Amino acid sequence: MRLFVALDVPASTGRALADAIAPLRARHHTLRWIQPATWHLTLAFLGPTPVARRLRAQIALQSVAWTARPCQLRLDGRLGRFGDRVLWAGVASTGDGLTELATSVRYALGSAGVTTDDRPFRAHLTVARARRDQKVPRLSTPLALPPRPVPWTVRRMALMASQQDRGGSRYRAVATWPLRGAPPA
Repeated sequence: MRLFVALDVPASTGRALADAIAPLRARHHTLRWIQPATWHLTLAFLGPTPVARRLRAQIALQSVAWTARPCQLRLDGRLGRFGDRVLWAGVASTGDGLTELATSVRYALGSAGVTTDDRPFRAHLTVARARRDQKVPRLSTPLALPPRPVPWTVRRMALMASQQDRGGSRYRAVATWPLRGAPPA
């Protein structure tokens, strides 16, 4: 089972982002556009994970959630690429809460003997992927977001399973945990 740790994106944020990228979808219709209902912010990617390691991951993540504080996020208007294959929309955090959460997740998993990818954490939502025979175009204009981008407060994290099929990736929550630390004053 391929696993990753993620934060949900609320429907209101998904609608704002979907509206902002609609002109891009029309111009670049050959890209594989990710369905808004599956957008998520990945904190750590575990990859294929046997049951024993999954159980250690769940215990480690539960301990993180016990002390992690909810944090406020917002779309920041940036568009970026990972290589030539992935187009993403940037996410920003009020304060250091999101970076602290991602760092805590990766540290706890490593301490439990659960390896994660070694790529640096970048807060983003993947919005499109290039097909094998194409590249994601370089886009220099920021997203046209509402004047006051829709902020949201992250109150839980999830261990997610990813299954690949002909229609793309399908995700399901293996376990979820509320972030129980005291919210910032």
